[in-house]
Amino acid sequence: MIGLAAFAVIGPLVAFAIGWLVFPVPKADDIAVTQVATFTYTDGAPLATVRPDNVNRTSVDLSQVPVPVQQAVLSAEDRTFFSNPGFDITGIARAVINQLSAAGSAAARRSPSSTSR
Repeated sequence: MIGLAAFAVIGPLVAFAIGWLVFPVPKADDIAVTQVATFTYTDGAPLATVRPDNVNRTSVDLSQVPVPVQQAVLSAEDRTFFSNPGFDITGIARAVINQLSAAGSAAARRSPSSTSR
């Protein structure tokens, strides 16, 4: 049982580490700056497609972005945004613990009791 639990925790960490080392992460400037926006009706039929000169995104230096806009974007991030490497180990561990405890509490809710009859 302990071996299975250890594998359930260590296996994904090892897989993540291998993926991190094997697959290159593209730089922000490597992305294409073209983006097509398609507007559809509620039934899914296309209404319009917007392609402004085939380029509708521009890379700008952070110094060109107003401070309130920077703060608005960062408000959706966590406090370790500038210091973590793109993922937060503490947050991942917290999520794993929450998922494991949620699974346990869901099993407890499914068990029969005198009030559920």
